[in-house]
Amino acid sequence: SLRTNSFFAQHAKVALGELLLMMYFWLMDQSRKQTSRMMNANNNLVCQVFQSLEDIMLHRHCKESVYTFW
Repeated sequence: SLRTNSFFAQHAKVALGELLLMMYFWLMDQSRKQTSRMMNANNNLVCQVFQSLEDIMLHRHCKESVYTFW
């Protein structure tokens, strides 16, 4: 399942379509406030999703940096 052991599992109560749209806005560098307004979504939810995406990318970047170093 898409929601098992993935980013989507962290936000199980949010519809997949909403998460995908938030991911799109995050990738397009929309602000959290703009995303919240455009989606008519709770700002705290948008902030949580954006933070999760940023954490994933930071973790991936740090992991790749270690491999590059060696």
